[in-house]
Amino acid sequence: MNLAPHSADQPPIDWLLRDVAALAGVRHAVVASADGLVTAYAGHISKDDADRVAAAVCGIQSTARTLAPFCGDATNGLRQCAQEFDQGWVFVAAAGQNTLLAVATDKHVDVGLVSHRMADLSARLSGQLSTQVRTEGGARP
Repeated sequence: MNLAPHSADQPPIDWLLRDVAALAGVRHAVVASADGLVTAYAGHISKDDADRVAAAVCGIQSTARTLAPFCGDATNGLRQCAQEFDQGWVFVAAAGQNTLLAVATDKHVDVGLVSHRMADLSARLSGQLSTQVRTEGGARP
């Protein structure tokens, strides 16, 4: 378990990542701000790789929000993104205001279980896992 520094107004979330990372077939989990900064990460992943994942999931989430009206209307909300690769899956879900949870798995994982567990944890903890939007110049208010 690896945690990025957290502020006094945001509780540590290592127990959240342990819960998701303990699922069979899960390789890594990363919690990131919606603007691509790592909050925490778990699994066999380095800090540099977690930083790259955080930036990438920010882009995935942004693209998916743009596509939401494609399968509904302008009010269609995004719940989760899933990308399938030859060797596994990457799931991205909102986990609080301006906060994303990304989970990488192997190809044999129970996709429904991971998706359900992520949605359940995100719903239960959405008030605790929130990241303030950065202001101009990169400083958080």
